[in-house]
Amino acid sequence: TDAIMFNSLVWQTLWEAAGIVQQRSRPIVEMFFHFYKVQSQSLSSTGDETTSSAQDGISRRLSTHVGRVQLLNFLQFFAKVTNAAGLPHGAALKDTFIGLLSRADPEVQKHALASIAIWKDSYLMPYLGNLQRLIDEKTFREELAKFSLDATASPIKPEHRPQVLKLLIPIIMAKMSTRKGKSSQNSLKSRRATVMAYMAGLRKEEVGVLIHTMVSPLASLNVSLDDATVSQSKMAGFLGLSRSLYQLMPSTVAEFLQELIP
Repeated sequence: TDAIMFNSLVWQTLWEAAGIVQQRSRPIVEMFFHFYKVQSQSLSSTGDETTSSAQDGISRRLSTHVGRVQLLNFLQFFAKVTNAAGLPHGAALKDTFIGLLSRADPEVQKHALASIAIWKDSYLMPYLGNLQRLIDEKTFREELAKFSLDATASPIKPEHRPQVLKLLIPIIMAKMSTRKGKSSQNSLKSRRATVMAYMAGLRKEEVGVLIHTMVSPLASLNVSLDDATVSQSKMAGFLGLSRSLYQLMPSTVAEFLQELIP
């Protein structure tokens, strides 16, 4: 629409002048947090699509599309910031970007990672290319083989591992909800099996990060297993992941059972 096009042109101007705009970035940061809060509430309040009218479904998909475009506009702006230390509410911004890595949308993941990279953290920069290739559908499976989590073969330095896993696990877990193409190799079942096999390289004490990534979307909504506000498909997905994880590492997962019951 004309409004979306106009909005995109405004953002393109901001991207070109990001170095100047960041000096007065507080309004943009506050706009981003307001937008993110509204979008999160909108997504969490959406019920199962099978119970909605066709018109409601069209309106929701349009709203989701516009929201995604706006989110990408914000992220592309932040990715161009050259002085992350000068951003107001920097810690909250980074936490939000990290949360976006769990979105089953490679484009959002890519720009969220680029926004995190503006802090140039020492634990991230050596592995930035690896994480980018894990996000990219074209290089995902190949990079899984190269970027092992196994303690004896992993290229991740021990001192970097805890922080890297906080970024890597959401990226990988999102792939379990993303199916690319119709081939058997890319089927959801096949992809989940591949991801779970990769996660077997986690140490026992690191499984907590994986559990937290699985539970946090529901925990943030303060819901229970019988909560009618959560769609049946989302709850079925959560239960399916929990079952797959338990089958992979039963004794370890048993220690986190309380967290797996929202």
